[in-house]
Amino acid sequence: MAVVVRPALVCHGVRVLQARAFSDPTSWWTFAAIHGFGLDRWREVGLMPATPPPGAGFRNVLWDQCQHQSWYFLPWHRGYVLALEEEVRAAVVASGGPEDWALPYWNYFRDPAIPPAFTEVSTPDGAPNPLRVRARFGPAGDGVIRIPRAQINARAMQLHAFTGTRNGSPGFGGLDTGFSHEGETSGALESQPHNVVHVLIGGRGVLDGRSVSGVMSDPRTAGLDPVFWLHHANIDRMWAAWNAAGEQDPRGEAWLEGPTARRFALPRLSGKIEEFEPSEMRRIDDLGYGYDSLDVGAVAVTTAPEGMQRPSARKVGQRWTVAWNSWVRTRSLSCWNPVAGRTSCGWSRRSKRSPPASTVGWVR
Repeated sequence: MAVVVRPALVCHGVRVLQARAFSDPTSWWTFAAIHGFGLDRWREVGLMPATPPPGAGFRNVLWDQCQHQSWYFLPWHRGYVLALEEEVRAAVVASGGPEDWALPYWNYFRDPAIPPAFTEVSTPDGAPNPLRVRARFGPAGDGVIRIPRAQINARAMQLHAFTGTRNGSPGFGGLDTGFSHEGETSGALESQPHNVVHVLIGGRGVLDGRSVSGVMSDPRTAGLDPVFWLHHANIDRMWAAWNAAGEQDPRGEAWLEGPTARRFALPRLSGKIEEFEPSEMRRIDDLGYGYDSLDVGAVAVTTAPEGMQRPSARKVGQRWTVAWNSWVRTRSLSCWNPVAGRTSCGWSRRSKRSPPASTVGWVR
């Protein structure tokens, strides 16, 4: 049976982070700038906050950090999603929501339409919907967000090597690089479906009389769109599925310890900026979460190499398959049993991430 995740909870958590000043390391704006920042682009899409940004020292540690065209793409984004997830969860819990709340994932291979809660102009109380982004144009530039099945694939799941070669396959996870905010060659999973879905969602369209690229189409703005996090939870699920099939991540120090020129760092609930390494991001059961299903829905997950036994999917703190009833819900936030204060969650936090996909399609 599908578990219904209330859009009200997602909305509340996002709204809390968006209300924080840009200089706050845990604000929505800081998390977006960690992925990428471009002053003109943020202004162009109408998402530059009114509060002043933090100082240069802070920016140099956190901003423009996302790893692309690199074998660090997957572990960096896993840490990034976890850090944002724990901030939103803290906001949900502080309002009386469930302590095991977690981000949804969107499996567009099975359910190609964006969850309707991300497109409605306002919430039931008449407030602007924080999940909606105006510069989200879709494949045809008309604001209809539906991923054409023929334009995406999961062929990356059939590869056995994580690390690519310069003159051959890009590998499942990408080429051996140093710190790589941008590069030349994407790994197979980063290329398809990751890159393609970003561009299909963002598209290009007209905003306030000007032709602009959508928020999701540009790494400098992608983190501003709430649907970014559902997309990356699904990419993370695909990595977990690849591992569950018996495929191995790199074992050398260069990958396990991360780049030396610039370390990966993220804001945490402790109030500190903490560094992390890819070695800490390898196993989702050690990080305290799981998925209700590791079925990608596009191609069968590759079988384990000879001599290795394929493990069954673990069900720790599930990211459940859910049905999104748009804004229809059976109880409001105020009906939750209150939980006092914030709970501090480390990487070992057990959580539920929940895909906004019903087993029978979208519930409208």
